[in-house]
Amino acid sequence: MKGEKMTNKTFDVLRTLCEVVLPAISAAYFGLADIWGLPMPDKICGTIAVLITFLGAFINVKRKQYAE
Repeated sequence: MKGEKMTNKTFDVLRTLCEVVLPAISAAYFGLADIWGLPMPDKICGTIAVLITFLGAFINVKRKQYAE
């Protein structure tokens, strides 16, 4: 619905996911892929980077809406 705001808890979870969890997963996968021979580290980490960028933009829009 238009004008609906997310809760503070949801915002905090999404922000933590974007700033901590997804980058940590990406770094761990990239580092371990060479050691363990995991498949497609470039594509998987690239996909995570795209998700982080999208989520960061979404969070920024929501932050601006909250300030209004």
